[in-house]
Amino acid sequence: MKLLIVDKDREVMKKTAQMIRRNSKTIEITGRVTNTQEALQSVISNPPDAALISKELKEDDGFHVGEEIKRLVPEVGIIFYMENEKSNDMKRGLDVGALAIMRPPINKRRLIPVLDALWERLKREKEQSMLADKNKELLASAKELVEFSFIYSLFFSGSLEWNYARYREVFPIKDFGYVLYIACDKEDCLDSGKLLYSQYARVIKNIVPDGYLCIVSPPITRRIIVLVLATEEKKKEKHQERVEQVKFGEAVKKAFRTLFEINVRIGMGSERTLDKLSISYEEAIHDIRYDKSELIRCRENMMMEEERQHFYVEMEEELLRAVRAGNSEALNNFMVILDILDRYHPEEKKNKVMELLVLASRETRKKGEREPEYLNYLEFGKTLLSLPDDEVNAWALSNMNLIINLIKESKDGQSFDSVRKVLQHMEKHYEEEFMLEEAAKMANMSPQYFSRIFKERTGSNYVEYLTKLRMKKAMEWFDSSNQNIQEVCYRVGYKDPNYFTRVFKKITGMTPRQYMERGGR
Repeated sequence: MKLLIVDKDREVMKKTAQMIRRNSKTIEITGRVTNTQEALQSVISNPPDAALISKELKEDDGFHVGEEIKRLVPEVGIIFYMENEKSNDMKRGLDVGALAIMRPPINKRRLIPVLDALWERLKREKEQSMLADKNKELLASAKELVEFSFIYSLFFSGSLEWNYARYREVFPIKDFGYVLYIACDKEDCLDSGKLLYSQYARVIKNIVPDGYLCIVSPPITRRIIVLVLATEEKKKEKHQERVEQVKFGEAVKKAFRTLFEINVRIGMGSERTLDKLSISYEEAIHDIRYDKSELIRCRENMMMEEERQHFYVEMEEELLRAVRAGNSEALNNFMVILDILDRYHPEEKKNKVMELLVLASRETRKKGEREPEYLNYLEFGKTLLSLPDDEVNAWALSNMNLIINLIKESKDGQSFDSVRKVLQHMEKHYEEEFMLEEAAKMANMSPQYFSRIFKERTGSNYVEYLTKLRMKKAMEWFDSSNQNIQEVCYRVGYKDPNYFTRVFKKITGMTPRQYMERGGR
């Protein structure tokens, strides 16, 4: 067992280490340190199994050292020793996760049995953890085998080896789903083992839409079958489900292209009940066989004209919502629309592209900005009409990207104004409890977005900025008044003078007492 010793007295640590070495052949002393910084450096260079920590240290207390060690090595065993076993100290020790609390003197009769018992406990916990990890691996392998069995029984054996009720015991599925059929263009990309099942199956399962799960086949002659099965009852309209299916298919294609450098074609069957999934499978194969354009049609050629129009309108609304937000997701929506427009007559497609770019451009005006200067409608239309058909998509994406960036810049400017309002509030009320969530609410942003914008604006995260501001105000109070450390501590929003002292030293490089003495007080 590797043991770290933490005490303010180096001579005490030396004698303790000698006593342990004389009486135990299984314990290795990894370090003898006196403060948090030394402890963390030792833990990083040689992680211990356990730490023997004195409560009384020179700069920190032992509980703080224990907390920091636990943060880096959560599984470490902690033993505290202290002169007086006060109830508050006992509670703090237990809160840190101490496995034992002792009182001096630390001799072999008392310490060695505790360390031996701790080592036996840590070994049992490690064995249990390894066993749990092994069980997880076995369960994952077993689940893969059940998935393969499901696919084989459904499409290749002609009859199910289990009935659907038995499969539902393994998978939390409802009574409907559809088939995705992935065809790889490279002859050796799957069969040679260059792309492993564990790699592509994990990617596909991670991007499946909410309310569905995927069962993914191993490679079958450069083909992958994906069952997309519902885990929730239908809550969306049919056209909205089609939108999500198209997005999922596009995301799968993009993932193969960007992560594995493999181009794939995808066929997508219609949604069916479980006992009719073989029909969805045949539809997906038909999609691959007759759709050579490498675009996912999602069997839209079988949609009624009214439903197809509804689908296009829905995608257009999603696009404009994303444009209004200055969200780069708008480009993905626009790409889906361009794919849809590829089936239109070239002149009709250009008219639709022109319409979408004009609508997107008008969103800049709604945001209080000028419409893009480059969008002179007359010249814009002439350029578009003169483009070869195979250059329209690239040109349209480039112009849409410029529009989105213009709105994003405007939005970021407004965000900085909101952050400035928060900074002014903090300057006036630095002593008050003002949590990140409250600051984000004042700025009318989500906490995550506020944190990002705040750091871009100030160079520090929210907590760091507030801490530095309070320490700056503390120095001003020390310079301009005769108040003592405790009074200044309370004035700048802290309740614990010891904690205030540690933070002050961390920020300024000196303790409050040293700062006051430097100023002649």
